[in-house]
Amino acid sequence: MLARALAHAHERIEEAVERLSLGRVDLPLIVVGGGAQLVPDDLPGAGDVLRPDRADVANAVGAAISLAGGRADQISDAEDRDAAIAAASEAAIAKAIQAGADPLAVEIVDVLETSLSYTTRPTLKVSVKAAGPLSHLAAPIPAR
Repeated sequence: MLARALAHAHERIEEAVERLSLGRVDLPLIVVGGGAQLVPDDLPGAGDVLRPDRADVANAVGAAISLAGGRADQISDAEDRDAAIAAASEAAIAKAIQAGADPLAVEIVDVLETSLSYTTRPTLKVSVKAAGPLSHLAAPIPAR
């Protein structure tokens, strides 16, 4: 069963390499993260398979430098656009803080407005995304 699972994983990796290489062959493939060990050293369609030092912790580094975010939607009359954006922004910021973002560094990163059809009055859907750096990466180590 393990051999079949590995064969399936290798097949999926080969398909991904083929799709991403856009017809170019023998390009080096750099593998990182916990799944890098599943990538065979000899991969059809790829050149050298490179595993940088500490490649196994790349996921942890990415998680440590990521942003915490929150998203909120608001539906309102089209003439209340500014109020809808303000309400959705406030809710998105609150969700980002709840997800662990630093309250002093959260900012709005995306506002999407969509007119809704088939309503009796002009109606607008506002989607707002807020994001910010994590408020703390790890608990402080107590002094002894």
